[in-house]
Amino acid sequence: MRRALVPIALFFGLTVGGCGDSAQTSAQRALTASARAVSVVDAHSARAYAQAAERAIESVETVAEYRDAMGAWDSLEQGLRIARAALYASQAALDSWVDGSEADDFMAALPCLTVSLAALVGLLLEVDIPIPDALRDAVVLVESIAGSSCDV
Repeated sequence: MRRALVPIALFFGLTVGGCGDSAQTSAQRALTASARAVSVVDAHSARAYAQAAERAIESVETVAEYRDAMGAWDSLEQGLRIARAALYASQAALDSWVDGSEADDFMAALPCLTVSLAALVGLLLEVDIPIPDALRDAVVLVESIAGSSCDV
């Protein structure tokens, strides 16, 4: 049953992105938007992370206190690594689909990207970094294709 739904979901979910675009082109557009979002978040958070680390070093006395002070920042950094890994997996699955495989692997990988991008939103809020429009757009675009249930 799941296989029968994949072509229907691809037709309705992916062709909405642009008139006449193939499902694969629309999928690539979503991954490109996601890559842009991860890059923007990385650039914004790297500067803020360095500043937070400097403040923490100046204000704590022990390694445990430093870890506590940097916990949310370290979670954001880990969230970026997870999003990047999900993006790589999604891109590899799309490349395989473009090369002739079924869409199933791509459709299985994409929800994990959705979940990881949505997690970045929460992690950014935890450290008081404004949510970049690129990230908001990527979450909406990828979620519209794949939903948000990651089976990992």
